[in-house]
Amino acid sequence: MVKTWKKVLLCGAVLALLGFLWIWSQDPFGVSLEKMEADARQSQQVPEGWACASDAGEETAGLLFYPRDGGTDDFAFSVYARNSGFSFGYFFRAGGRLGTIADTAAVYEEDGERVYLSMNTAGICRAVTGGGETIPIEPGAPFILVREEAVEFYNENGEIVPCYNM
Repeated sequence: MVKTWKKVLLCGAVLALLGFLWIWSQDPFGVSLEKMEADARQSQQVPEGWACASDAGEETAGLLFYPRDGGTDDFAFSVYARNSGFSFGYFFRAGGRLGTIADTAAVYEEDGERVYLSMNTAGICRAVTGGGETIPIEPGAPFILVREEAVEFYNENGEIVPCYNM
């Protein structure tokens, strides 16, 4: 009788451990920065050969995927944010293919942080923060920028490039 109970307890413990490991593999506490690109590529069905621009802050992170050949017609983006409370990583918030990102720039805001995304067909060459900091950007290169403060974008002619809310 004792041997039977030991077997039942052992089987129960093994099943509990397997169940815990399966739940943990589903990232119930968020995706780490290290796993975020793989998670976004899978959920957005991004082709393996595409390049990725990314940036992360304390509360939000963004990824922008695009063909390496320089085409700006096809791309995908993902935005992640931390949940309040008990979490160790980031959770998917928004993603897809938004035309504004191709034409100018778009911003996603959550918990005081802003994720700026652009395929940069408008030729943005610099960003200027509300505090006066200038951030150089490679003209024509897709980019992600995560900041707490509002940012204005400028093209090579010094003209302001509009940024639209998502």
